[in-house]
Amino acid sequence: MTKNKASKPPQWADRLLQWYCRPDFLEEIQGDAYELYYRTIKKSKTQAKLQFIWNVIRFFRWKNIRKRESIHENEQTMDMLKNIFKVAIRNFRRQPGHSFLSVFGLTAGLTCALLIMLWVVNEFSFDRFHVDANRIYKVLTHVQADGSYQTYDVAASNMDISSVPEVATLVSVSTGTRWPHELCFRPEGKNNECIYLNGVYASEQLFSTFNFPIVEGDRNPLKGPANIAISRKMAQRLYGTASAIGKTIKIDNNDKRVVTVASVFENPPVNSSLQFDFALPYAILQAQWGINEEMMPRNFFEIYLKTNTDISAVQLTEKLNDVRVVTEAYKSQKISYQAYPLTDWHLKSKFEGGQNTGGKIEYVTLFSIIGVLVVIMAIINLVNMSTARASLRAKEIGIRKVTGAVRGAIAAQFMGESFLIVLFSFAFSVLLVQFTLPFFSQLIGQPISLSLLSGSLPLYLMSVSGGKSLAFRRRL
Repeated sequence: MTKNKASKPPQWADRLLQWYCRPDFLEEIQGDAYELYYRTIKKSKTQAKLQFIWNVIRFFRWKNIRKRESIHENEQTMDMLKNIFKVAIRNFRRQPGHSFLSVFGLTAGLTCALLIMLWVVNEFSFDRFHVDANRIYKVLTHVQADGSYQTYDVAASNMDISSVPEVATLVSVSTGTRWPHELCFRPEGKNNECIYLNGVYASEQLFSTFNFPIVEGDRNPLKGPANIAISRKMAQRLYGTASAIGKTIKIDNNDKRVVTVASVFENPPVNSSLQFDFALPYAILQAQWGINEEMMPRNFFEIYLKTNTDISAVQLTEKLNDVRVVTEAYKSQKISYQAYPLTDWHLKSKFEGGQNTGGKIEYVTLFSIIGVLVVIMAIINLVNMSTARASLRAKEIGIRKVTGAVRGAIAAQFMGESFLIVLFSFAFSVLLVQFTLPFFSQLIGQPISLSLLSGSLPLYLMSVSGGKSLAFRRRL
C-alpha cells in the first residue's frame, strides 16, 4: 500500500524514537508503532498521530535506551586502565632503584614547591578575612620637605570625615611593641606571676569596622572609658575556664587605673595585620601618658576607613585632601593624605618619593618564580629518566605493536606509569610537608597549616601531572 507524505506519523516523534532506542530493539518497536498508526489513521488522523506520540513516549524505558554500547566501551576502558596500572606496578617492582630515584626526585621538588605555595597563599590572604575587606582603607600621610616626600602609616586622630558621605566608619588605633602597649597582667590567684601581653588602644568603632568576632560580653566594649576587651587566649591564661566577663584588671598594677572586662573576642588570625591580645579605650592611654584633653587630638595614630559604597582609592584620596578633611593648617605644612587599600598594605607597603615602590611583594614574586622553576626542573628530570628507561623496553613495545597496539595505546601505557609516579610523589610530598611545617613555620616566623581539603592541592596536582604528561608526550 502506498502512503503519501501527509499520511506519515509526526517526524519529530519518529526521530526521537530513533535517537533513544537501542538498535536491536528499534526495528521491532518502530514497526509496531507504524502498524498501529496506519490502522488508526483510517478512523481518525488526529487520533493516529496522538497514539503514535504516546507509543514513542511509552517505550522510553530503561531497558530500551541506548546503553549497551557505552557500557561495553566503559568496560573496555576499565580493562585497559587495569592493564596499564598492573604493568606499571610490575615495572616498579622490577626496577626498584629507578623507581625510587624517580619518586624521590619528584617528591623533593614538589615538597619545596608546595612549601613555597603555602607561604605565598598565606601572604596573599592577609586582611582578606574581614567583612567587605575591599572597602577598608588605611590612611597614609605624605609630608613634603626639602623637595622630598616622607610617607607615614598614621594620620591625625582628630580627622573630620563628615564631608565624605562615602565613609561609613572611621576607627583610630594606637599600636606598638613597648609600653604602654605591652603590659603586665597577673593571672587570677597568682599575684606574684606576671604575663606580658601586647594590645592596642582604639576608638569604639574597632569591632564594628574589623572582623574580630565578640564571643562573649558587650558587642561594643570600647564605648566605656574603663572597659577592656581581651582575646580568648588572654582570657584562658588569666582566668582559665572561668568566665572573664565582669572581672577587674589593674593597669600597671595601679589602683587608680582599674578596668572591667567587658568582652572576650576571638583570637586575631595569623593573616591579620592587626595583632593584639587586648583592646583599651583612648581614655586609658591618655591617663598612661599623663596628657590632657587638648593634647590628645594632636597625636597621629593609625586611621582606618570603611566605606558604604564601592569607591576607588583614587576618588577617596581626592576627598580626603579636601580642606574640610586635611585642614588648612596641614596643607600649609605640605601634608597630604592617601587612602590605601588595606588588603594591599601587607605586600605593598614600601614608599619612596610619595609613590608605592613595592615591598614584600617582591619576595613573594621571586619565590613564586623559584617554586615554578623547581617544579619544571623536577618534571624535566623525571621525563628524561622515563624516556631513557623507555628506550630499554623496545622488546615490550615491539610485542605490543605486533599484537595490534597502536601508538596511542603505547603512549597511554607510559603516561599511566608516569601518572602513578606523580601520584605517589605527591602523596609523599604532602606527608613530608605536614611533617616539616612546624620547622618551616618557625623559620618564617608565621604559623602555617596544611589543609587537605584546600582547593589548591587538587589544582596543584592537576597542573603538575598535566605538565608532566604534555612534556612526556612531546618526547615520545
